[in-house]
Parts: sequence; structure tokens; C-alpha cells
Amino acid sequence: MKNQEGIQLAEFPLEELEVFEHILFHDTPILSHVQDVYKTNYLAYWIDDDAAYRWLMFRVEPIDLEAYLDGKVPFRNLVMSPKSDFVFLQI
Repeated sequence: MKNQEGIQLAEFPLEELEVFEHILFHDTPILSHVQDVYKTNYLAYWIDDDAAYRWLMFRVEPIDLEAYLDGKVPFRNLVMSPKSDFVFLQI
């Protein structure tokens, strides 16, 4: 596994996120499409719940999201090439 450096933020920078749809669901949502007040699209992926619920969140363009939902692009490609400089790990 690649060790990735990051910075800890005082507060989560994405405000007023609203769930647009749950894409994967098993007892609870695992992968959700969320949008901010500007209708910017993000994917929120539930990655762990050992001590706290952890979500990986990153921006995604509508065309890339559509390609993923159509099975043309693997999820890994979306994670490894986010459309912004940040991938957020919310703990």
C-alpha cells in the first residue's frame, strides 16, 4: 500500500452537502453521490468503521460519474484521478 501524506484540517471544508443518491448500499450506504450548494458533485465512499465512521470524499465530473455508472470506467480510476487537488478523509 502506498503511504500518502496529508494535512489535518480544523474543520471539514465542504459545507451543506446533500445526498443526491446512494449508489451502493448494504445495510447502510457504502457509496453515495452528494452535492454541495453549488451542485458540485462528490462521491462519498465508506471505508471503515472500526473506531469511527470514515468516509473518503472526492469531486467527480458528471461525465465521469455517468461513465462509472454505465460500467465504462472502474471506481478505482475515479479515486486515483480526482477532479480537484484534494481527496478528503472524513473521520
